[in-house]
Amino acid sequence: MRAIPQATPREKKLSEDLALATAENARISDEHARVAAQLGDGRTEFKLLREKMDALLQRIFGAESEKLDAAQLLLMLQGFDTPGKSPEPVAAEAPRRSTAASPPRECGPRLIKHRHCDARTASRRRGPAPFSRKRRSIS
Repeated sequence: MRAIPQATPREKKLSEDLALATAENARISDEHARVAAQLGDGRTEFKLLREKMDALLQRIFGAESEKLDAAQLLLMLQGFDTPGKSPEPVAAEAPRRSTAASPPRECGPRLIKHRHCDARTASRRRGPAPFSRKRRSIS
């Protein structure tokens, strides 16, 4: 009889890695099943909410709210008896755009020059300060 050879350190390491990978695969499969169940629950809830929303919209804007009474139906049918008119401009209506020539535009971009305010330029200000801390008596 032959003796079974001992596993080398590399083979031992590979078998340990295989056992870890198998356990990790089982954990990931369980997590996948849990997430798939949550997704199914979410889809079911979405479908129920969509149906509730459709029912509410039907109740608010549905066929009952769009009923025509006899006067509306007659008014609509009267429009079919007379031939349609072509739209004509109204003489009293003012033109929407001015017919006068617009002034010439300036060439080049408009630049706004900013003046930086710091300790050096604060002393060069002209005119009164925008806010004064001095108290003034009101008479």
